[in-house]
Amino acid sequence: MARRILDTPNLAELARKPVLIALLLAALDEAGGEALRSPAQVYLYATNALLLRNIATERTFTTTADKLFFLCELAWEMIGEDNLRIHYKQIPQRIRAWFGERVAGEELDHWDYDLRNQTLLQRTAAGEYEFAHKSLAEYFVACRFAARVGCLPPQFGQTYGVGRPFGTAQGRLTERADTTAEVRAAATGGLLSPQIREFVADMLNMPGVPSTPREELLAALRATMTDAALPPRARADAGLLLGLLGWLPPDLDEMLPVSEHLAVAKYPVTNAQFARFIAAGGYENDAWWSAEGRRWRDEPPDYRGQGPLRQPEYWDDPRFNNPLQPVVGVMWYEAEAYANWLSAMSGREVRLPTDDEWLLAAQGGPQIPNPKSQNPNEWILNPNPRRQYPWGDEFDPAKANTSESGLGQPTPVGMYPDGASPCGVLDMAGNVWEWTASLVLRGGSWYDDGSSARCSARFGNDPNGSSYDLGFRLVSPVLSASGS
Repeated sequence: MARRILDTPNLAELARKPVLIALLLAALDEAGGEALRSPAQVYLYATNALLLRNIATERTFTTTADKLFFLCELAWEMIGEDNLRIHYKQIPQRIRAWFGERVAGEELDHWDYDLRNQTLLQRTAAGEYEFAHKSLAEYFVACRFAARVGCLPPQFGQTYGVGRPFGTAQGRLTERADTTAEVRAAATGGLLSPQIREFVADMLNMPGVPSTPREELLAALRATMTDAALPPRARADAGLLLGLLGWLPPDLDEMLPVSEHLAVAKYPVTNAQFARFIAAGGYENDAWWSAEGRRWRDEPPDYRGQGPLRQPEYWDDPRFNNPLQPVVGVMWYEAEAYANWLSAMSGREVRLPTDDEWLLAAQGGPQIPNPKSQNPNEWILNPNPRRQYPWGDEFDPAKANTSESGLGQPTPVGMYPDGASPCGVLDMAGNVWEWTASLVLRGGSWYDDGSSARCSARFGNDPNGSSYDLGFRLVSPVLSASGS
């Protein structure tokens, strides 16, 4: 058993948390010889084993489906209200609200006893009930969310032995909700936190999830992420779930013309893009590195740890490593090596922008592409070539990820479409500082306030420096009239 835990990275990580060892052991025993590849699978088998243990050892008045429905609703309420305990006197009222006519008169006492006295809940000395561990509540929130949007994998119903997973006799939980409304409710209610996102992503990456509901969910998450009327945290949580589900903008690698001779990447380089460089052996291949870059790669600054480097700083930090976030923690030399590799792989010259080229992309030149035209060769006069921000002269926290957002991390690229520059380039204000060829940093970041996100804001940095708020984007000579 110990060898099985150590040989599976996700399980080894769970085993480092003593309170979860019992869950892990229950899951391994329940799964038999089946490989457990994700936290969601661990919790699926563990909770099923504990539910079956309750049923086997004492009289029960409710079905497995009833218990699951109760746990999902209770978890949703607790996490949504940021109150992880409920007094025992309040539970009968919840049972009436959630089960309706199925619970009448004297039966209520039986249901009350049965639903609150199960292993997955525990009672405090003050008579309050809570989940045995917060992660159990987060797991059941994820189950409810996946079920409501029609994306709960068949394995859940099969494992729990219920025909309609998590459903009561009315099947209320598994009835398809309006996906857009469900996503917005979860995002604005704080119900897409990091652990819940991980569980949801695990579930949707299991076999058997219907393609149509999954596509509808992705569309609703995109709409939520870009809705300027919603709080930044809600938008970011929706976008970060998108990244975990493997969605990438179809124009992720697009270069937009900013003059007759230059095109700039629509987005800063993301973790998803930089991962290709790592997977291709980009750190090991000296061909992409300058002599000075190789020296710092092999003997990095003390804060980067022992060399040779094989990935950016913060690459393993879940706060910064979502596929849709801009890559951070890269030295100038790492950005240079990435550009050299991409030039060779794409057959098109790409490089870091000069300081002036970055400013041109942020403010636009004397002429800019006509935003109302489908013709990429139609240019009009720039009404404000000296603008303070890519969108105009007034700072707007709804158009950029700066410290005013309060998020404390980079946001998924494309989250702020209203913050586009005159040429359609995104995230040139806030999110991450961007390296330029001249070692000048531009654009501001999530860590700094709006004044640092002005187009004119700049400061220098050593090429061997890296930080959690420092990334980069690339430019390319325009090879044709269309900029392609």
